[in-house]
This record gives sequence, C-alpha cells and structure tokens, in this order.
Amino acid sequence: MPGIRLHTSSARLTNFPP
Repeated sequence: MPGIRLHTSSARLTNFPP
C-alpha cells in the first residue's frame, strides 16, 4: 500500500519543521 506510505512520509516531514 504505497498510499499509506506516502501519507505517513508527508505527515512526518510536515511534523518535523514546526
């Protein structure tokens, strides 16, 4: 499921920079 992986990657990147 590449959809979930992409979603998780985006959320992590967005969470990194406050």
